Amino acid sequence: MINRCDPASFAATIAFIAGLNGNAEDHIGFLDMADNDVARSLRELMLPVEEGFRLAMQGEQIVGVLGIEDDPEIGRAWIYGLLVQL
Repeated sequence: MINRCDPASFAATIAFIAGLNGNAEDHIGFLDMADNDVARSLRELMLPVEEGFRLAMQGEQIVGVLGIEDDPEIGRAWIYGLLVQL
């Protein structure tokens, strides 16, 4: 199931990203590795996390995260992920 990253799932999303971002093969440099740094980075995005991030769920557990941030003024978008727990 695919869900939006809502306020209730924000902390779990942060923990999921930080957990995978410590692995070199999963690392997304601009999202950092510590929970606090990941949360700060996500809060600084132009597009609110609730609008731009989707969570792949297996039951109640996050198994994947994909995010997008766009800037219509310059016609550019940034993709965050795909982070997947295998």
